[in-house]
Amino acid sequence: MSISQSFELLRNSFQSCLLNLLNSVDGLKDLVIDPGLMRPLDRMVSFSFFKDAGVDKIYKLEPSQTFANKSRIYVIRPNLSTVKSISDQINAELRDNSDRKYYILMIPMKQYLCDLILEQEGVAGKVVVFDQSQSLEFFVLDDDLLSMELPEFFRSFYLVSAFVIYPLARLGMSTFLVRPERYVFSYP
Repeated sequence: MSISQSFELLRNSFQSCLLNLLNSVDGLKDLVIDPGLMRPLDRMVSFSFFKDAGVDKIYKLEPSQTFANKSRIYVIRPNLSTVKSISDQINAELRDNSDRKYYILMIPMKQYLCDLILEQEGVAGKVVVFDQSQSLEFFVLDDDLLSMELPEFFRSFYLVSAFVIYPLARLGMSTFLVRPERYVFSYP
């Protein structure tokens, strides 16, 4: 199996997991994407992929927005300020007696601190946070290039010494280095 075929398997796995999550939400839905994830997601899935999964409109995450449908899925990085912004949007709509359903998908993984922010803001019971468990950890950027899309890794790991993201990075490294039988690459 060539590298590009192996990467295509990762892309297909990503698409399959994302499709299952989108299909678990009934009816038409709005998709609100973190601006930093727009380009990587575009490389992994097409606009028609979202339309086929029942997504009516796609929005870039911004502080104040109006949405079309009753179901909304946020696709974000597990960033505390982003979760706080989403909580503020949801609380503003709940004050207007909105009967919307809210879902959050954190890429590459759900973090406990984000759950705490949702609880502190009073929206934890009104939001479903998907737990995709390692299926959305890699982005295929090119035929021979992977990314875990962790822009804050260097700062948080080396400068702040926050090791929250370390298990994910270790998992990613072990996927390719410790268990190479999982992805067999053959070179010409």
